[in-house]
Amino acid sequence: MVPAGPAPRRGRREAGVPLPRPGGRLHPAGGRHRRPLRAARARGRRGRGRDLGRHGLGVVAVGRLLDTALRRTGIVPDAVAGHSLGEWTAMAAGGLYSGDEVDAFMADFDSDSLTVPGLAFGAIGAPAERVLAALRAQEWTGAGLVLSHDNAPGQSMVCGPDAAVEEFVRAFRARGVLSQVLPFRSGFHTPMLEPHLGPIKEAAGRFRLHPPHTPVWSGTTAAPFPEDEARVRELFVRHLLEPVRFRQLSEALHSAGHRVFVQVGPGALGSLVGDTLGAHDHLVVAANSSQRTGLAQLRRVATALWVAGADVAPALTPKARAGTVRSRRSRSGWT
Repeated sequence: MVPAGPAPRRGRREAGVPLPRPGGRLHPAGGRHRRPLRAARARGRRGRGRDLGRHGLGVVAVGRLLDTALRRTGIVPDAVAGHSLGEWTAMAAGGLYSGDEVDAFMADFDSDSLTVPGLAFGAIGAPAERVLAALRAQEWTGAGLVLSHDNAPGQSMVCGPDAAVEEFVRAFRARGVLSQVLPFRSGFHTPMLEPHLGPIKEAAGRFRLHPPHTPVWSGTTAAPFPEDEARVRELFVRHLLEPVRFRQLSEALHSAGHRVFVQVGPGALGSLVGDTLGAHDHLVVAANSSQRTGLAQLRRVATALWVAGADVAPALTPKARAGTVRSRRSRSGWT
């Protein structure tokens, strides 16, 4: 239920959460995207146990496909944001990068070049402040562990050497905190990735930047992307080396007036938004579900937006043309 009050702003969606589980099917007009979606999901599954870079390419592909489907039904965001590599999807969805350049990058880029042997991630069911306090304790000094994600009040992530991450996870489990080691071999969002960034810096430097048609928010700064091209490129690299601040991003989007968050892509990103915003007025809905066909889930998204106060006239039949979404009272927002 959405509490009575001003209509939500369409916030925006993305993916890239730990252990995402691609699922469900998408059937846009004529079913033309069913095969690409299955291929994208397959890439995500193959990469899940190998490295975050390879899995991330699959997540980006799924997110872009769902973004296209939503826009064709007339569901258009007021802002876009992403979690981890989902930020790449947001940059493309917002118009900072052209879709053709992203496709070319994904086709040619060797994601194995970002694999950092000997590293692991650990998901900890505790706030970042508690995790950082533990990392400052004498027993963990020099262990090589760093905070990589501040996801929500109830979830943080650390990255570091395999053995240290496993021991850190065991220590929190011993205190009754739900924690687990994640199957990714990468130093994403930590300084440990710096020596391996050459190929991606070179590839990203070739991208032409465009003025975004939709505001793009950063998970590094918890603020909209800068307008200056040099600062955008700098932030792209910072995003790979600094912690994800998704909790702060959710709070900042809400403070800016966004109330509806549509997740575009696999995973459980909506639960992080819900954990962060708690009793504050907001709505989270996923554009993809393993329990329903793609078209059925898109109808649920349109219905949720209508209930939240948007004038939704989606084109969800094969012969219909794209409609529009206009807020009856105010804008909305998705992440």
